[in-house]
Amino acid sequence: MNPNNSTRMNPFCYQVTEPTVLLLRGVNGSGKTEYSKKVSALVKDAVVLSTDSFFTKDDVYAYDASKVQEAVQFVLEKLKELFEKKTQFIVIDDKHLSVDEMKPYINLAKEKSYNVTVVDIQTPWATRESECAKRTKKSKLDEIKKDIEKMKKTADISESLKKVYPKTRFMYSYI
Repeated sequence: MNPNNSTRMNPFCYQVTEPTVLLLRGVNGSGKTEYSKKVSALVKDAVVLSTDSFFTKDDVYAYDASKVQEAVQFVLEKLKELFEKKTQFIVIDDKHLSVDEMKPYINLAKEKSYNVTVVDIQTPWATRESECAKRTKKSKLDEIKKDIEKMKKTADISESLKKVYPKTRFMYSYI
């Protein structure tokens, strides 16, 4: 393994030998949901959790920024249920732009002895605001611009993660 605990490889070759939580990281429209679908198709019994499911009723997506914390709590409760069922591979599809946004998931996973891998989505369009805006219903262009700036400020988030969670793995995905 790379000494800095991050890898650049095709992550679609997962072999699940230990309980794992995969945290996807990227702005809305960067390709996180596409990535989660590919991984769940390749990893037997993988489960994808997303705050999007909180905002989706009868196949209609209705995002409400005032309910983001409620959506995170919803996903954390679902995550706890999956831990109780001993689900081996869990993908969490959300922005996770900062370590603080990841902490609740990582803390819970570590408490249950799950490995955590953060996957930084780096599609060719991941830093192009207008392209990301075309690919999502969740964010307007100005919010995506702010999120991309936030990601640039935390570009080497793997260093910050290692300080707080030394065993957390970090990967870059070029789907």
